[in-house]
Amino acid sequence: MLHGFLRNTDGTITTFEVTGSPDTEPAAINPAGQITGWYLTGAPFGLHGFLRSQ
Repeated sequence: MLHGFLRNTDGTITTFEVTGSPDTEPAAINPAGQITGWYLTGAPFGLHGFLRSQ
Protein backbone atom coordinates (compact mmCIF):
# COMPACT_ATOMS: atom_id res chain seq x y z
CA MET A 1 0.00 0.00 0.00
CA LEU A 2 1.39 3.39 -0.99
CA HIS A 3 0.67 6.48 1.08
CA GLY A 4 1.12 10.16 0.52
CA PHE A 5 3.02 12.26 3.01
CA LEU A 6 3.49 15.89 3.95
CA ARG A 7 6.44 17.32 5.88
CA ASN A 8 5.15 19.97 8.27
CA THR A 9 7.06 23.17 9.05
CA ASP A 10 8.11 21.74 12.43
CA GLY A 11 9.68 18.73 10.67
CA THR A 12 7.01 16.17 11.56
CA ILE A 13 5.65 13.92 8.83
CA THR A 14 1.92 13.46 8.23
CA THR A 15 0.92 10.48 6.09
CA PHE A 16 -2.38 10.26 4.25
CA GLU A 17 -4.23 7.99 1.88
CA VAL A 18 -7.51 7.91 0.02
CA THR A 19 -9.75 5.62 2.07
CA GLY A 20 -10.06 2.17 0.52
CA SER A 21 -7.36 2.74 -2.09
CA PRO A 22 -4.32 0.46 -2.36
CA ASP A 23 -2.25 3.30 -3.88
CA THR A 24 -2.31 7.03 -3.16
CA GLU A 25 0.23 8.96 -5.27
CA PRO A 26 0.67 12.68 -4.59
CA ALA A 27 2.04 14.65 -7.54
CA ALA A 28 2.13 18.36 -6.62
CA ILE A 29 1.63 20.84 -3.78
CA ASN A 30 0.83 24.55 -4.03
CA PRO A 31 1.74 27.41 -1.63
CA ALA A 32 -1.64 27.02 0.12
CA GLY A 33 -0.73 23.41 1.06
CA GLN A 34 -3.22 21.73 -1.29
CA ILE A 35 -1.92 18.44 -2.68
CA THR A 36 -3.05 16.90 -5.97
CA GLY A 37 -2.40 13.43 -7.26
CA TRP A 38 -4.08 10.16 -8.18
CA TYR A 39 -5.32 7.01 -6.49
CA LEU A 40 -6.39 3.54 -7.58
CA THR A 41 -9.59 1.60 -7.00
CA GLY A 42 -10.33 -2.01 -7.85
CA ALA A 43 -13.09 -1.09 -10.31
CA PRO A 44 -12.63 -0.81 -14.07
CA PHE A 45 -11.18 2.57 -14.96
CA GLY A 46 -9.77 2.60 -11.44
CA LEU A 47 -7.44 5.62 -11.76
CA HIS A 48 -8.84 8.80 -10.20
CA GLY A 49 -7.56 12.24 -9.23
CA PHE A 50 -7.70 13.79 -5.78
CA LEU A 51 -7.24 17.15 -4.09
CA ARG A 52 -6.21 17.18 -0.43
CA SER A 53 -6.81 20.45 1.42
CA GLN A 54 -5.67 21.18 4.94
